[in-house]
Amino acid sequence: RSFMLQPGDEVSLAPVNQSFSNVVAVHGEAIRQGTYSFVPGMKVNDVIKDIEQDLKETADLHYALLVREDVAPRKLRVKQFSLLNAISQPLSADNLPLQARDQIFIFDNGIDLEYWYRKDKNIKVDVASTEKPKFVEVVDQTTGALVELDTTSQLDLLGEEKVSKSDSLKKSSRELLLEPIIERLRAQATFDSPAQLIEVTGAVKYPGVYPLPDDVNFKALIDAAGGFAEHAYLAQAEVTRSQRVNDSFDVEHYTIFPRKLIDGDMSFDFVAQDSIMVKRQPDWQRDLSIELQGEVKFPGTYTFARGETLSDVIARAGGFTRFAYPAGAVFSRESLKRQEQERLKLLNVQLK
Repeated sequence: RSFMLQPGDEVSLAPVNQSFSNVVAVHGEAIRQGTYSFVPGMKVNDVIKDIEQDLKETADLHYALLVREDVAPRKLRVKQFSLLNAISQPLSADNLPLQARDQIFIFDNGIDLEYWYRKDKNIKVDVASTEKPKFVEVVDQTTGALVELDTTSQLDLLGEEKVSKSDSLKKSSRELLLEPIIERLRAQATFDSPAQLIEVTGAVKYPGVYPLPDDVNFKALIDAAGGFAEHAYLAQAEVTRSQRVNDSFDVEHYTIFPRKLIDGDMSFDFVAQDSIMVKRQPDWQRDLSIELQGEVKFPGTYTFARGETLSDVIARAGGFTRFAYPAGAVFSRESLKRQEQERLKLLNVQLK
């Protein structure tokens, strides 16, 4: 109706309601993040319909979360599912039915997108600038001896550091997307209802704390941590549980068997605040090698097993030549070099 304003009147306009009451939100490694109009009967594959068209190449197809907020108590509930199954097998349990205000979180799979999906396919490489001599002579900083390095087999310490930084960035990306969910689950915890979180450590790709989904099972928890690492020991793992008894907490340790749990030959009931530790293989080793130079019959880089001695490796290299002077041999180790460099840096700082 019409209303005549008079001098001194005050007009107040209420803000528009910012809550999304009839939408579904998508976060993370989707090509189009944001909100989608909710239609009753919608499922996951109605929002994410095609792997190639709707997901980035870096999307983790085996671990995604559906976060739902109950209206009355305003508490979050988390469901875990596989995007691959939801899209490729619409009748599977992973194709979860959606409700208004649901949020889907899609995580990073750890692929280095810059390397594998480089946009510029016609990058010109200066061959002369990339070539380097096969052998170079350098002065050993520890012993002062002149040694010959095989640059083709030399461990690229700088490259290894780059890889570790890349892995760290991928882990940080995963943690960044999980952070608001974990904080909310911790905030809604009470004395009688602990935060619905679980920890996965040890020989997995992304150790850390993860939301405990409604329908929890061992494989889902390992998928959340990115899967087993190559050195994982599948014959046995450990679960640590802290339980309140009267006015104190008791810590109990349970032995579980990953291979049997995954194959369905046994079951284990996980609860909030459990900590899963995936053990590494007892005799697992990687890139244990030693380089022999100089007066041996077959110089080169030799892989060795734990327990082997230097004399064992020299014997495998055919032994010494007749020109060898064993008493004047020089032994150098990368870790010792790094320690010596750190000591020199410390001395330089102290002298300044």
